[in-house]
Amino acid sequence: MKSATGTFIEYWGHFRDDAPSLVHPDDAALARQGDFELGLLPLPINGNLAEAEVVILMLNPGLDAEDYEWERNASFRASLIRNLKQNHGPADYPLLYLDPAFTQHPGAGYWSRARIPKRPKREQQKLRAVVEGLVKRDGVSIEAAQAHVARKIAIVQLCPYHSTNMHRRDLLKKLPSCGRARALVHALVSSEEKLVVATRSVSEWGFAGPVTSKNLVVYPSSLGISASLSLSSAGGVAILQRLSRVPHGFQQVVPGDGPRAARSARA
Repeated sequence: MKSATGTFIEYWGHFRDDAPSLVHPDDAALARQGDFELGLLPLPINGNLAEAEVVILMLNPGLDAEDYEWERNASFRASLIRNLKQNHGPADYPLLYLDPAFTQHPGAGYWSRARIPKRPKREQQKLRAVVEGLVKRDGVSIEAAQAHVARKIAIVQLCPYHSTNMHRRDLLKKLPSCGRARALVHALVSSEEKLVVATRSVSEWGFAGPVTSKNLVVYPSSLGISASLSLSSAGGVAILQRLSRVPHGFQQVVPGDGPRAARSARA
């Protein structure tokens, strides 16, 4: 019998990244440009779902003016497609916002470390405390800890399509892909296969919250977008406890170029 993880990966295997409208075929009748940005690849999973020890739940990918330029970067787009197909290699950073090659992406400032120069928007660095906690706990470099987190934490979006604001919340109960994400997460909680951390839109995910247990952390809905994963938070503490030790002998990957440099190289 196929696992919930395998079923979800198989479901997204039906998505075509070369179609004019970048939606899962099951969502085609409901997902519309304007409600979502369908010129960008969906991102139902950010990370290696099979290998991840921790799954963080989010509402849907945001939308930044820089996203369009980044998707024209062949290396970044290839990483997005690997996430859709879940065919990561041993040297990949499946949680791609932790990849040293993409440190200037808006998502890197939100999840990893502040970009240079630091932008005021979305620079929440949500996983920075966890990475630094691994450095201290396991006696490894920050590069090794970040690579480990990139493989052992995955982000699952309830709705896979980008938008500035989720103003069509009614679609969260109608889009087939949202139902699949919800079913995946509840199966993971039931099986205790992974630690599930619900930080945002907990009621839409089907949780009453708040909860703190060995395999589920649900934040109070009052925290909303500001939900922290610091080591003083329930989620941050649980993540650090759940993550396996960082293997020694890690070799740092030399950061690649962002979209502007890549474009200059092609000129």
